[in-house]
Amino acid sequence: MRLHSPVAAPLLDAAPCVHLEDTLPAYRIAMSLDHETGHERDPWDFEIPCARWKGAIYPHGGTRLQAWITTHRVKGALAELQAAGATPHQVGDTEATVIFEVADFNRVAAVLRPKKKRAARGRPFLAGHRKPGGLEAPGARASAGPALATRAA
Repeated sequence: MRLHSPVAAPLLDAAPCVHLEDTLPAYRIAMSLDHETGHERDPWDFEIPCARWKGAIYPHGGTRLQAWITTHRVKGALAELQAAGATPHQVGDTEATVIFEVADFNRVAAVLRPKKKRAARGRPFLAGHRKPGGLEAPGARASAGPALATRAA
């Protein structure tokens, strides 16, 4: 939630956070549910969705990141994340948040499996298999028309 109070504004500017788009460009960045549509993109509203435990990674402040997970096996999940260098911050029955340094991101990412950006849509692996005129030979379409018309008759 964005605070609009003039007293709170200097506090928000004094606490920088990790800019996920610049620091981790290979990962898919989503806007958190706190982001208000039509407002400027604030680095505090960025998050990286994770494939494991329906988690997400987002800025905590300074050079630290925070990860949120939800699972019925919180104790096992926390043990794996602690082994990767994360520190428990809030722990509930079915969800938890952990804090870790950006330097430990690769180890924590190996556990959480954050989603990466998709490959380019140009499909370069098919480029060498296509013929210059398309998939068919140049005269193939013209001969296929009458054959279809005779079948329908």
